[in-house]
Amino acid sequence: ALALGLTLAEQTGADLMLATDPDADRVGIAVRCKDGSYELLSGNEVGVLLLDYICKGRIENGTMPKDPVCVKSIVSTPLADRVAEH
Repeated sequence: ALALGLTLAEQTGADLMLATDPDADRVGIAVRCKDGSYELLSGNEVGVLLLDYICKGRIENGTMPKDPVCVKSIVSTPLADRVAEH
């Protein structure tokens, strides 16, 4: 599914490609680079992007708790700490 998705993304010039396994419990994500190639995102990269998106949205909507908490595992990227601190 990932290879087919990347081929279609290249043919159409898509900015973003998402592919799941048959039962959709795993996802592969690729973004188009400035040179037209596609870069696959790691789970840590996707997690940090989602954390940033959620935090920004909650701040903009005024729904961020007074003392927010971000929970991650020991194998998660330290970049999540920096996003949470910000």
